[in-house]
Amino acid sequence: MLAWRQRLLTVMSVTNDRLTIVQGSEFKLNSCNSVNIDWFSEEKVKEVLLTILPVARRRKISDLCLVLPRQMFFTKLIHLHSVDEQELRKMAALQISQHLPYPEEKGVWDLIVCARRGLTSDVLILAAQCEAVMKYLRLFS
Repeated sequence: MLAWRQRLLTVMSVTNDRLTIVQGSEFKLNSCNSVNIDWFSEEKVKEVLLTILPVARRRKISDLCLVLPRQMFFTKLIHLHSVDEQELRKMAALQISQHLPYPEEKGVWDLIVCARRGLTSDVLILAAQCEAVMKYLRLFS
């Protein structure tokens, strides 16, 4: 627990015209800022980030959680014949290319097990194009 007290979690939430950044640790909320933003100009976005995230807080960021709009993601519910989490991941990895609307190498994906019935599982695949995700992560580099 001591290690977590020193860590600063930063949650960056992106919506159509708004950027919200919340920072906190185990015991307190350090800051919360929300601003309207023009996402078409990366330079302007960086300027806004510099004003709402002072240097001292930027240096302390330990963990970053990026919350992106739902419309950026592709989702697909599939049924797999297994209940083991590792086996489900392997099976999904073998099938992922036939489910994505873009080439597998151009996307990042993960899965959530929604339900288990007997020996089968309902698995929700969530995917986003790398280019779209990196657009927002570059702002913190």
